[in-house]
Amino acid sequence: MRPIVLTGLGETLTRVGNGDSKTDKDRISVEQPLFAVGVHEHCDGLFDMRPVSLTHKALVCNMCNLRITLPVGIKTYGQLRQYLKRHR
Repeated sequence: MRPIVLTGLGETLTRVGNGDSKTDKDRISVEQPLFAVGVHEHCDGLFDMRPVSLTHKALVCNMCNLRITLPVGIKTYGQLRQYLKRHR
């Protein structure tokens, strides 16, 4: 998977935590128990997707606590990439 830039500072989500090769068309797993969505390139923490409200969820790094709030409609890595391009 190509890295996904998360912030204006260039922080990125890289490989999926379990080593699977993912593409932009792959769904982001949010099944319980919490699943590692990817790795925070700069601190090597794992990103989990956590519910925030009925309309939003958050991508949260378990090392540095970076938190990115997203609409619940984002289901694939490609949708995540496009949303963050428009909103960072």
